[in-house]
Amino acid sequence: MPTVQHTDDDPKPSIDVVVVGEALVDIVVSPRGTVEHPGGSPANVAYGLGRLGADTALLTSIGDDHNIRPALLGSQFEAKTIFEELVPFTEVVKLSDEDALWLYPRLSLEDISKRILELGAGLVAVTMGAEGSLLTTGGTRVVVPSVKSAVVDTIGAGDSYMSALIYGLLMRGADGLAPSVRAQTTPIMIANFQTQLGLDSGPMTALAIHYPVPVIILTIILQRHIVAGLTLGAVKG
Repeated sequence: MPTVQHTDDDPKPSIDVVVVGEALVDIVVSPRGTVEHPGGSPANVAYGLGRLGADTALLTSIGDDHNIRPALLGSQFEAKTIFEELVPFTEVVKLSDEDALWLYPRLSLEDISKRILELGAGLVAVTMGAEGSLLTTGGTRVVVPSVKSAVVDTIGAGDSYMSALIYGLLMRGADGLAPSVRAQTTPIMIANFQTQLGLDSGPMTALAIHYPVPVIILTIILQRHIVAGLTLGAVKG
């Protein structure tokens, strides 16, 4: 993601997304040795959005990773209380099935999604590993299947998913939202999605499948109105 410096005389920069959160170093220990990579979930999401073409800013400081890992948290009750206090301030909540079941061990993923919606979220996305992901709104539930691919490393997989989800929502947003993103057509955007080693068919396929998800959700929600519009005036009494 390129770094751009602005002075007081410069016009106000146009930014599609501001990601707020930590940046840290992921330490990967394997039989081949120890390798350090820059990371942190917010930094990874910002990087992913930048790679996809969104004008992205990262507001960060170096810190610890506060992902939902029971060994690093207080009690489940404390964590759930904080989580539920924050949900009303959000529009989209994304969590893994492990996160969801740790917070609500007696509920199914469908009921957990419903609970989070009742707290005030507009969309709940639950990743389910090889089973794909579950996306739920007030009146819609969509299961998106996973894409088979060779697994190199699972670090940052959820962050990559979040980048694609936010990007898809930006592409289907209201007028004036993310103009630099919406200026790209889907085929061009997918064709430009490359790794440092060249084209990677796995991520490209995943992006192509997940990209239409917001459209599918909106179509299901508005299906009755769409049909009414199509038939209005077309049938004589």
